[in-house]
Amino acid sequence: MAASRSLLAWMRAAFNAAGGVFWHLEAWRFSRRRWRAYRRRIRGWLEGWRPSERRLLLVGPSAGWVLDRRLFDRFDVVVALDPDPLSPWLFRRRFRQAQVAFSADDYFGPREDALRIDRLDALFDAYPDHAVLFCNVLSQLPGLFPEATGATSDPPTDTPRFRDWKRRLRQRLSERSWASFHDRLSSDRAPAQEVLALPAELDSLALAERCYHVEEGEAIAVFDHQLTDIAPDLPRHLVDWPRRPGLHHVVELLAVAR
Repeated sequence: MAASRSLLAWMRAAFNAAGGVFWHLEAWRFSRRRWRAYRRRIRGWLEGWRPSERRLLLVGPSAGWVLDRRLFDRFDVVVALDPDPLSPWLFRRRFRQAQVAFSADDYFGPREDALRIDRLDALFDAYPDHAVLFCNVLSQLPGLFPEATGATSDPPTDTPRFRDWKRRLRQRLSERSWASFHDRLSSDRAPAQEVLALPAELDSLALAERCYHVEEGEAIAVFDHQLTDIAPDLPRHLVDWPRRPGLHHVVELLAVAR
């Protein structure tokens, strides 16, 4: 019975909505050419992030499709959290010399249709002296846990308990260096600007108006990943990620070095 449960958990992780087999196939197909400019921007941005901590926690790095080996060389210890059972193997094939320890511990699973603040606290308590890099994982929460984040509504709007979770995340991040790249908006249309610099956060509607120059009477479908309030006063860049034909993400880059 335990073996059956273990196999079922492996299958769920390997074929989940935010990663797994299909994601890796897509990344293998498009990362080298279609994502070239996006990967260059992510790597350049991370090159400018210089935390004082000597330990790094990667949250959701997958196979490191948009990461650069030089990032890992700047730290004495690098730990990666990712439930996808394929990620460690693929990551090590891509970065053969990198010393990165993987863990599949789950700190994000919901309870009673709410993301768990106690598990969020457990994450930061387990890695008390690590700088944290969220690797496009925060924007996956609406897809993985739609009831917990309010993604089931139309249009999507986050829940009070999701806002509480984000408030706690903001509090815990204030204690250390951190960075996150994550999808803010998604559409079948590329944004009007490939890079947008903002001195502080815009709400999703105002951001969409800045990103997409819509003619009068024209309508486009835009998905909001509900990641307002992570760091409202922090300067940020937003860049175009042409993920695959017919799908573009506006990716937000946030970073604090202490």
